[in-house]
Amino acid sequence: MVHPAAPTYLKLRPGAATKKRESEKRSQYLHAAELQGAKFYPVVVESFGAFGEGAVLFLAKLSEEIVAGGIKSYDEQNIRLTLIDYQLRSDERECQGTS
Repeated sequence: MVHPAAPTYLKLRPGAATKKRESEKRSQYLHAAELQGAKFYPVVVESFGAFGEGAVLFLAKLSEEIVAGGIKSYDEQNIRLTLIDYQLRSDERECQGTS
């Protein structure tokens, strides 16, 4: 979780706080994940609701695994479409500056 309106990030362009935090997480955890043969996705979500790129990739991979396991819907909603729709709405709010 990162708060883009915090003094540390306030002067950065939209999305930069999330990218910075993803980079910090990669520096801190990627090597340990690689040593274990694991994939690593730096999941960062802004306090206003926007998802970082790593979070989107992780959710996409998670939805692929869920579908591959035979589960195609949750409460009768297509899992993949639900996640994509949420991200599109999040991106739209970020572009409008109304996260």
